[in-house]
Amino acid sequence: MVEVSDSIERIEAIIGMAMIAGSLMKATITLFVIQVILTELFGLSNDRLLSNPICLTAQLMALTLPATMKEWEEIVTIVHPLWVAMVYVLPLLLVASVAFCKERFGKVQS
Repeated sequence: MVEVSDSIERIEAIIGMAMIAGSLMKATITLFVIQVILTELFGLSNDRLLSNPICLTAQLMALTLPATMKEWEEIVTIVHPLWVAMVYVLPLLLVASVAFCKERFGKVQS
């Protein structure tokens, strides 16, 4: 607790509330952007049609967060590097190998 004077004593509570409000605004904006993108992608006329399934999916994903700091440490040190390798590196290698094969075999055939 910060104890400078009576007026500044509870400033950390105000900062905490501002951080919570900022997190909620970011989550709301993210859900709205996902809804707009999916509505445009599927060509739906009603943009509110996907709001409940998207929010339910976000809620279910939030329930899978780790409960303890030890679980969080395990996710960051073990799962995250594997996730990065599978999601970012393998598709990049796949696209690069397809492009290389197209370039190499495309010149041989023509």
